Amino acid sequence: MTRLAVTGVAIADCMGSDGIENNFDRYMKDDTSVSMDIDKIKESVVEKGLLRKALTKYYDRSTMTALDLVDKAKTMADIDFKSDIEAPIMTGTTRGPITTTLEYFQAYWFEKWKEEAEEDPAKKAEIYQGLIKKFKRMNPYFLLNVNIDFLQTEISRIYGLHGPVYQSAATCSSGIYLLDMAKAYLERGNKYAILTGYEQLDAHELTRWFFMSLGAAAPDGICRPFDKNRTGTVLRNSYAAMIVEREDEAKKRGANILCYVEDVRNRNDAGHPMAPADDGKAYRMALESLMKDKDITYDDIDYVNAHATGTPRGDEIELNTLKDYLPKGTTVSALKGHIGHAMGACSLAEITYTCMMMNKGIALHTANLKDPCDDYFDLITKPKEMQINYALKNSFGFGGRSSVALISKAD
Repeated sequence: MTRLAVTGVAIADCMGSDGIENNFDRYMKDDTSVSMDIDKIKESVVEKGLLRKALTKYYDRSTMTALDLVDKAKTMADIDFKSDIEAPIMTGTTRGPITTTLEYFQAYWFEKWKEEAEEDPAKKAEIYQGLIKKFKRMNPYFLLNVNIDFLQTEISRIYGLHGPVYQSAATCSSGIYLLDMAKAYLERGNKYAILTGYEQLDAHELTRWFFMSLGAAAPDGICRPFDKNRTGTVLRNSYAAMIVEREDEAKKRGANILCYVEDVRNRNDAGHPMAPADDGKAYRMALESLMKDKDITYDDIDYVNAHATGTPRGDEIELNTLKDYLPKGTTVSALKGHIGHAMGACSLAEITYTCMMMNKGIALHTANLKDPCDDYFDLITKPKEMQINYALKNSFGFGGRSSVALISKAD
C-alpha cells in the first residue's frame, strides 16, 4: 500500500492569504479581522513570473490565487517539478473560475443592456449587435478562463509538465477524491502529484439561494457546528494547494514530510441527492473499508476533523455514526464555524489545517460552539494541546457522497 507523503501546503481563506502559519495563528486566537488581499496576490503572481501583468485583468481571482498557492506549496516542499514531468495536476471545485466572468458580464453587459433596452425598447436589437461585436473582440484568455479545467492547464504550462490535467467536481468530497486519484497515479509510478481546491462563493448569490432553498443556510449568517442552536451553514471562499509524494521518493530526496495520508475511501448513499442517509450507510462503508487490515484500531484515532456544516440533520448523523466506532472522549472539532463551508475546496483545505495541527501539537477548536449537542465526544471549544498521531477527516457531499481520509503524523 502506498501512503502519500504531504510535503507542501498553502492556503488562502477568510482567515487571510499571507501564509498558512498566519492563518493557523489567527484561527487559534479567533481573529477574523483579516481577509484575503487579491491585490497582493496579483502582485505576487507577476513578481514570481507566473503571469504577465497585462494578463491579470483577464484572469479570474480564483485562478490567480490558486497559481500563487501552488508556487507557495512548491517552495515549502522544496521540490523540483522537473523530477517527474508527467506528474498529474488535479483540482477540486464545484463552481469553477467564474468570479471575474460573472462580475464582468453583470457590470458591463447584461445590466447595461437591460437598462438601455428598458429606456428605449427600439434600440434592443442595435444594442445586442453591439454587444456581440464587443464579445468577438474580447481577449481569448478571458474566455478560456471560464473553463473549469483552465487552472490545471495553466499550471502545466507554467512548469512545463506533461502529465494528465483534470478536476473533480465531487462537491464537498472533492479533495478526498483527488487524494484517491493521486494515490492511484503514485502507485502507477509517478513521483508526486499537484492538488488544488478552490471556490469563490461570493461571486453571485445563486449558491447562497440554493442553500437557502434547502433550509441549509444559517439565517443569521453564523455557522454553529455541533451546537444545540445550530441553524445552518455559511458559505465562504477558500483556496488550497498541496504537494503529495510517494513516501520512498520524498525520503530519498530528504524532503521535510509534514504528514502522511495513509489511505482514503469514497462511497455513496445511493439515496437522496441532497440529504444524507439517516443511518450514515455510505460513511459506515467507507470507514470500515478504510480501517480494514490496518495496523491500527479505532482506539488509536486521536482526533476527528468533522465535516459538520452546522445543519441540524447533518451534524447529528455524523456524530451518531462515529459513536459506533470511536471510544468515548475522542477529540472532535469542525472548522466551518470560522472558515465557513467552501464546498469543492473544503476537504483539501481542512486536511491542510489538520496537517498543521499534527505538526504543532494543537487541535483547533469549533468556533461558535456554546451549547454542545452531545457529550459523548470531546467537542472542544478552545484550542487543545495534544499529540495527534492519527486523525480522520470526514467529508460529505451532495449526491450521497461520503468520504474519509486517515492521516498520520510524520515519523
